[in-house]
Amino acid sequence: MGTKLPTLLTICWVVISGLVLGACKAREAPPMAGRIVLEYVSTSDSAIAARLVNASNRVIRIRGSHTISWAIGTWPGDAGFECESIRPGPMDEDPMGISEGNPGSVEVLPGGQVRLKIYTAFPQKYQGRRCQLKLRLDDGTIVGPIDFQP
Repeated sequence: MGTKLPTLLTICWVVISGLVLGACKAREAPPMAGRIVLEYVSTSDSAIAARLVNASNRVIRIRGSHTISWAIGTWPGDAGFECESIRPGPMDEDPMGISEGNPGSVEVLPGGQVRLKIYTAFPQKYQGRRCQLKLRLDDGTIVGPIDFQP
């Protein structure tokens, strides 16, 4: 009888713990209502200008910092491009990469929008051809791809 009581208590503790833990659920963020929209604006020799519109119900963040013109200079590696190849075959690409360091981030409130400056010279080589742009937000969400012509 002396060994049955600790065993019974252990079994009860395991069962109760399992019930309590089973009832607990990892806290998930509520589903995002609305959309996050990426819009092409223009191309310069060294960058693509775009607009990011937060039509969702959540604050979103972009890695990067304000430029002199108050556009957001995106963090290298957070934008990816694909453009129609001059030769037959698949599209050429400048994929999203990995960046190291502390870029900081800029918040975009629900209903807000920001101008983006994406530093690249890749799409400029495809003047008049179809290209696609996608952007990675701070939380890993991918926005796009969107089509544009540099």
